[in-house]
Amino acid sequence: MIQKTSYIDSLTPILDQYDALLIDICGVVHDGTLVFPWANETLAQLASLSKRLVLFSNSPRTTNASMRQLQKYGVDIAGAGLCTSGQYFVEQMQSRISTDQDNGNLFIVGVDKNPELAQSLVDVGAMIVDSISQAKYLVIFDNAALEGEFSRHDGVFAMGVKLGITALCPNPDTKATAGRGIMYPQGAFAKRYQNMGGSVEYFGKPMPGFYQHAKSKFTLDNMRILAVGDNMETDIEGAYNCGLDSILILGTGIYRNEDVLHSNLLAKYKFHPTYMTEKFSL
Repeated sequence: MIQKTSYIDSLTPILDQYDALLIDICGVVHDGTLVFPWANETLAQLASLSKRLVLFSNSPRTTNASMRQLQKYGVDIAGAGLCTSGQYFVEQMQSRISTDQDNGNLFIVGVDKNPELAQSLVDVGAMIVDSISQAKYLVIFDNAALEGEFSRHDGVFAMGVKLGITALCPNPDTKATAGRGIMYPQGAFAKRYQNMGGSVEYFGKPMPGFYQHAKSKFTLDNMRILAVGDNMETDIEGAYNCGLDSILILGTGIYRNEDVLHSNLLAKYKFHPTYMTEKFSL
């Protein structure tokens, strides 16, 4: 049975039910360029209530790189931990490379979009190769401003499919906010590779391993956790699959231009959020 979703005006009525919050960043705390005016106050108030806070993001960046970006956008994370899919990806690759050096032979599409993450992979033993025929894995770093740009790697993707190479995606999101607009992250290209017949391994939400990583890193295992996010296919699905309550943010994320309350958005899915609200506020 699909759980019933309750609409609430703010997080305040439900706070007593939870000890910790896993909080998505883009579309919840900032819009892809600037912090939302209320977000820092909300984080500070939650911290003052002794809630364990983890900014839990499908950001294809290391922790340090994400910290710098958040500071640039005006986000004050003093009371929160930070867990990114990019850092998780690097740590997972380090483990693989330590058992088999061939696992470090990577062909990266869009390496110019994320040179710092590429360097982090090199630092843990990876070798960035010039041809996909030399690679153990195809790694997807590229993102796009327009849907029409998804085809630009089709030649490489076709070769990867032919060679049976698995693609690695450090950000499963296929859509994200970018100021007043929308952009298409690495997950959009990964989905295209899958549609062409390729195999993809995702690092981040909604994969259960990423949730367990966060729970272990921040000692959340015995806590009542609420997941906060703006994306049904990553934030809400991931929480549902891990048995966590969740709240979908409607007014500031990827559904901000949709009348979600009166649309068929939720009907498209076999899982629903526990709650919905307009913005991340108390």
